[in-house]
Amino acid sequence: MMFKSILSVAAMAAVLVEAHVSITPPKINADTYSSIAFRIPHGCNGSPTTKVTVKLPTNTSSVKGAFIPGWQISTTTRPLEVPFKSDGKEVNTTVDTVTWSADTAGNNSLPDTAYMDFGLTLKTPIKPNANDKLAFDLYQVCTNGSNNWTDTAPNGEHPQPAVTLLPKGASTTATSGSFKTSASAMTLAMTMLLASAGYFL
Repeated sequence: MMFKSILSVAAMAAVLVEAHVSITPPKINADTYSSIAFRIPHGCNGSPTTKVTVKLPTNTSSVKGAFIPGWQISTTTRPLEVPFKSDGKEVNTTVDTVTWSADTAGNNSLPDTAYMDFGLTLKTPIKPNANDKLAFDLYQVCTNGSNNWTDTAPNGEHPQPAVTLLPKGASTTATSGSFKTSASAMTLAMTMLLASAGYFL
């Protein structure tokens, strides 16, 4: 019985760690063409997801959203703060938002019980942003309700998904430190749940 309870607590802890929108890979290089994916881990209080909008950070360019069968994709644009030349032509605008919308012709919404990755390719800024992070606002719309993943506070309810932006050419391979961070988060969550269940009394 105790073993089953501990397994249950471990499963709950894993859910807590993965409850927020995340980006894969967690590290990318500055001034580089990169592919990233935003993982939507759940709906809105049980309601399925029908639309996802990602707002691009300053000075990103060459943005394309991944095609997802059963979903429509659309974009908006904005002036580029630092224009550049491509094939002899000046490029002075860039994608501001990318939106994926579930096709209303079929049952293509994302259930609360499943996750989905929404991919992008982009060219990252020439220099790393403040704190070496590249953060994105993400707006999740559901059949009932919505989640705005825009919190900049460290412990916000819906934190901005972000990646670490490394200098151009630097290694982006995951280190033991990233594993330790995940392990620490899991340990903390399990400790809190075990304490609430009375295992330390």
